[in-house]
Amino acid sequence: MSYFRRCAPAVAVALLCAAPAQCTILIKQDLKDLTAGAKAVVRAKVLSKTAGWDAERRFIWTTYELAVVDVWKGDVGPRLVLKELGGETGTTGMRVAGAPEYAVGQDVVTFLHVDPLGNWRTLGWTQGKAVVAPDAERPGSHVVITGHPHVFDALPKDEVRAPGLATLAGLRAKVVALAKAEAK
Repeated sequence: MSYFRRCAPAVAVALLCAAPAQCTILIKQDLKDLTAGAKAVVRAKVLSKTAGWDAERRFIWTTYELAVVDVWKGDVGPRLVLKELGGETGTTGMRVAGAPEYAVGQDVVTFLHVDPLGNWRTLGWTQGKAVVAPDAERPGSHVVITGHPHVFDALPKDEVRAPGLATLAGLRAKVVALAKAEAK
């Protein structure tokens, strides 16, 4: 019996049992790209999270209500509604690799754009969201944490504590400066 005929059943079983790959390809965006592409950049607190099906019952969307604490770029009111693909409703869940998730009570910095349907969305997927936390080294100050350290590459070195960890004040100053330069 040929080698191919001996291996064919094993290959067929492996292909039938293989789970589909789940991935999202992101275009790498640094702080300059995110600031330039954002319609608004805000620091906000997540007030609520609600998931539901779209009208065609094809996709689950999670809607977040945010209380805006500080506007770094753009023109937004004191509250905004943000929609992201994925979530859980009833016993059904939909997860999209790379889609940002927000938790109620979370303090965040987010780079926002408006999608073709008029919804606020996070620009750059998870690259456009960072979590704000108290600074353990400097009481009364805050740091910003991201899973994408390259986002902080444009910051002065003394503002970056570790890969993916920067001072909130340093990030705010850089984003505001980039937005002002862009507006000229």
